[in-house]
This record gives sequence, structure tokens and C-alpha cells, in this order.
Amino acid sequence: MPKKQFSEEFKKKTIKNMIRFGLTKKEAAHKVKVTETALGYWEDKYYYEAMQELEEEKRQKKRHADGKIKREVIWHQVDGIAGYYG
Repeated sequence: MPKKQFSEEFKKKTIKNMIRFGLTKKEAAHKVKVTETALGYWEDKYYYEAMQELEEEKRQKKRHADGKIKREVIWHQVDGIAGYYG
């Protein structure tokens, strides 16, 4: 049976997801259907890079959240009973 070939992108994504979701090697290997040994090699090669990418994603999300326009929420009363936020 021939060996499966995985792209570098797939390997990095697997390691990023392992870090992001706190998966063990065994759990992550089971999810992507590879051996724990193979996953260990991927982790050795891509762990640092994956951590940097996750940190950059975190920074970008924070910048995005900080840049949002904050609007005041006002209660509009309609017919004395119902209302809505606008």
C-alpha cells in the first residue's frame, strides 16, 4: 500500500488545530488519520511556525475588534408597549 502524501499546508493546519483546541497527539492523529509518530515529526517541524501564525491571527482579531465603531444603544418605544433597539 503506497504512503499517503500530505501537503505542508495540511500539516501546518493540523498542528495549528492541535494547539488551538488543546488536542493531544493521539487525539489529533486519530482525527486526521495519521500515526502519532508522523504527527510528532510534523509537530517538530511546524510547531514554532504554527504558534507564530496563531499569535498573528490573535493580534489581527484584536485590531479588528478595537477598530469597531461603538454605537450607543437606544430603546425606542412603540405604541407604549413594544419597542426595539436601534
